[in-house]
Amino acid sequence: MPRNEIGEYDAMYGGEDGKPPPWEIGQAQPALAAVVEAGVEGQRVLDAGCGSGELSILLASKGHQVTAFDFSAVAIEQARAKAAARGVAVDFHVADALALPEEFGPFDVVFDSGLLHSLLRPEHPTYVATLRRVCDPGASLHLLSMSDEAEFDHGLAKEQLEQLFADGFTDVRIEPTTVHAGTTGSFTMPGWLLSATR
Repeated sequence: MPRNEIGEYDAMYGGEDGKPPPWEIGQAQPALAAVVEAGVEGQRVLDAGCGSGELSILLASKGHQVTAFDFSAVAIEQARAKAAARGVAVDFHVADALALPEEFGPFDVVFDSGLLHSLLRPEHPTYVATLRRVCDPGASLHLLSMSDEAEFDHGLAKEQLEQLFADGFTDVRIEPTTVHAGTTGSFTMPGWLLSATR
């Protein structure tokens, strides 16, 4: 996402209007939580665009070695506090998805809970190339994206996802799912759950 939005994201996580960002629902997105609960193979896990850390904390509670990053320093502060309060260890970082440090990775599993669809369209190929780089050969990727059927400007069509992940990933599976929003997750929108192998 453009660097001039950092302050905007920090303000949203800072709750200046008394509300968290709409994608913060007090738990991991159900579609990805179901993937975790079904069992994730691999110890080294990356949570890309982790927000306040709900998915990271869930993964760490299952015994995974979790590295997580977000664009917002305020979100990362919240995530670190949550992880400490819940007694789990997560290696949280403030980082730009389009310019991750070279020392990031390799990982056995990568999760993206809505980061791709928050980026501008011209940034998508750069981000997907970054995902390829941080994945170990044979690593799995699980990505939740808003669908183009949602009332959201950045929603993606299934065909767009297929094109983005055609190079460098195999066994690409894209299934319709639901993206939750609101403080309790009660507001839902159509989305896609993409799973692939590096």
